Amino acid sequence: VHAAGIVISQEPLTVYTPLMRCTKDLEGEIGQTQWDMDDIHEIGLIKMDFLGLVNLTIISETQRLVKEHRGEEIDIQNIPLDDQATFDLLSNGETIGVFQLEGNGMRNFIKQLRPTCFADLSALVALYRPGPLDYIPDFIKSKHGEKTPVYPHPILEKYLGETYGIIVYQEQVIFMVTAIGGYTMGQADIFRKAISKKKAEIVAREKPKFLEGAVKNGYDREIAEAVYAMIEPFAGYAFNKAHAVSYGLVAYQTAYLKAHYPEEYLAAIMAGYWDKPDKVALTISESRRLGIEVLPPNINKSRVSFSLEDNGGEHSSIRFGLSTIKNVGVAAVEHIIEERDKNGEYKSLEDLVKRNDTSYINKRVLESLIKAGALDDLGGRRTMLGIMEQVLEIAQHDQKIKSSGQFAMFDMWEQTETPKVQILNEQEDDLNELLAWEKELTGVYLSQHPFSPYAEQAANDGITQIVDLNDDMLGNEISIAGLVAEARVLNTKTGNKGMSAKIEDIAGTIEVVCWSKAYELTADMWKVGNVLYIKGKLEKRNEAFQINCKEASVYSLRNEDEETPEYIRKAVEAQKISKPEPIVMPDVPNTHPHNVMLHSNCKRAVLTVTETGNADDDINKLRRLHDLISQNKGNDEVVYRIVSGRKSTQLLMRCRVKCDDSMESLFVEMLGRENVKIEDETV
Repeated sequence: VHAAGIVISQEPLTVYTPLMRCTKDLEGEIGQTQWDMDDIHEIGLIKMDFLGLVNLTIISETQRLVKEHRGEEIDIQNIPLDDQATFDLLSNGETIGVFQLEGNGMRNFIKQLRPTCFADLSALVALYRPGPLDYIPDFIKSKHGEKTPVYPHPILEKYLGETYGIIVYQEQVIFMVTAIGGYTMGQADIFRKAISKKKAEIVAREKPKFLEGAVKNGYDREIAEAVYAMIEPFAGYAFNKAHAVSYGLVAYQTAYLKAHYPEEYLAAIMAGYWDKPDKVALTISESRRLGIEVLPPNINKSRVSFSLEDNGGEHSSIRFGLSTIKNVGVAAVEHIIEERDKNGEYKSLEDLVKRNDTSYINKRVLESLIKAGALDDLGGRRTMLGIMEQVLEIAQHDQKIKSSGQFAMFDMWEQTETPKVQILNEQEDDLNELLAWEKELTGVYLSQHPFSPYAEQAANDGITQIVDLNDDMLGNEISIAGLVAEARVLNTKTGNKGMSAKIEDIAGTIEVVCWSKAYELTADMWKVGNVLYIKGKLEKRNEAFQINCKEASVYSLRNEDEETPEYIRKAVEAQKISKPEPIVMPDVPNTHPHNVMLHSNCKRAVLTVTETGNADDDINKLRRLHDLISQNKGNDEVVYRIVSGRKSTQLLMRCRVKCDDSMESLFVEMLGRENVKIEDETV
């Protein structure tokens, strides 16, 4: 079943082909042919692919927002195709949110290409696919004059000049085989069709015919051979120019809108992808990078969907809409906004509920509005949740009396005192709970991303941001740090277990898979909410990046006043223990929820090494200690507690040890009883 394929016939389809009912999930939709695409073509029917792009809706929404916010009309079909601001944006690789051009690999290529005309853009769209991807470096070099295009015959420059001597489009092949091989346009189109269907056997079978026609047209056989040699590999990656230009045009239009109307365009992206949290989170990150503030939903300021708010700065702010909150329907939102626009802002939770029919604002809607932060102007979230049911009961009571006509009958609406809501105690909000609610109800963190406190430290540690991963890194070992957003255990056919986890930092997300021994050593740490440092091989699966995890550890915040002596840190690193990671120990206060330890069922050896002032002695002690650990590997954690004067720093090592009684005795012998502590389990 082709997602966009529609079969068209002059008579009822049953005259030509048997039909079948759709599967249950498509019940009520259009039926399916029982013959496949090739058979349908053979009997003379046409299959048209009607492809829907959300990007067209995003363009339309941007136009609407620009008109509403700036009073400008954008004629998107007549924007200039030589706009310098657009090409500057493309050349700088600022293409997050731009159709077809936002992937890391594409961003890398477009920065190298530095497009200066629309033809460059449509060619890049056609080339950035398996097969022709290998030709992009030559395309870029030729574009910048670093390489001279080679044409087997001067006539080919007429057809390949705009793509610097590289075959990019099916149409170029049509013109080449007609001009040199003597094909008619009809014959050339049949040849083109064979190429587009990747029927290499037909391409090979056509060679004698092409050579014969070329010689007949007065071309040397050697030149004809060279031309056909250019065409043959093209059979594997043929691309229709009309398709490439259409996609290139949408790419250019979206880049143009981002260059000139960034707030409106990014708000439109969020509206178009509001049900795809990863996409919204990436767009929020890009907005903030551009200095555009993204504001949470607000009962007195939000519209139905994403909207713009002037703030006196260079860029307007983007405000989340109320309908982006789960369980809050559009009908309820429209009713709330209509009442607000008519009678002014809501002053309190009671005021909100009193002024809106409780058939719209029921318990589920109200709870979701509170938890998502839309009512923060009216009070604390926990406090409002505590009085919510009282407020609803009073409002329902009043509305019932009003609907019965009693107030009208006795004219007592203004004189009747409504029961007061009793707030037994104000409850303080907990940031981590608020963040969890926001993520649950909007798909993103609004108040603060849980990884935010770690972001600067990670950058200083040279850890790669997820959004910066690119195709050039494929196959290499890379390091990231991020929050475990999702995790599920995997089972192999051989009975081994593994882990698939969704890891996110403030700008992106990636899947991490962990197998065999690496999983055995880290099984307890893959818990949602943990912040991890992950090292592994970057791979691609279904066109998405994935990390095959080799090592992982809890990534903890360092206290600013803690510092490991430089020569000791270098000595530790010299032992090939990878990068030492600080860890918060019981004697170092830190209440951050993600500073959890590893392996609740393993031991931990806390080994205190005191700086003596003699660098050689200290380094030798660390080397002997490391050698001892290396000779007794196991599953238990090792923490070096480095003491320097009155300060101490804890380093969680990635090497692990078998921490039995014998090992403990060896540690005591080397360091002294007071410097060895064996903890039975992580707390």
